[in-house]
Amino acid sequence: MTERGCLNCEYLIPGCESCVLTTRNTGIPLYALASYFKDPKQQYLDCELCGAERYVEKGSSGTKTKCTHCAAQWEGCSDCGETGGSCLACYQTHLLEGNSKTPCTRCDFYMYGCVKCVDKMTCT
Repeated sequence: MTERGCLNCEYLIPGCESCVLTTRNTGIPLYALASYFKDPKQQYLDCELCGAERYVEKGSSGTKTKCTHCAAQWEGCSDCGETGGSCLACYQTHLLEGNSKTPCTRCDFYMYGCVKCVDKMTCT
């Protein structure tokens, strides 16, 4: 329960599949009386796990916890794990090259006009 009434995890943190309560300020405070009898400290909502192609970006008093798309950090990245620490897989339009700044390279970098590829030499 928040100051806006009863809302679910997905509504408060779009893309989040699993929410938890915490006393750490995540930027999403729960209504003070919602958890008072269980724990008199202020409770906040936090995301444990985001859906596919997203990672948890932890919030604080100034910014809310949110699920961020992997491609926002790396162009063409489709999987960046639960924390967004590194790109683990790219879309079919890109190849995973392992470079930390730009791990996914567009197929047309290797083969002119190629939109979808399986390696540097094979356009599909």
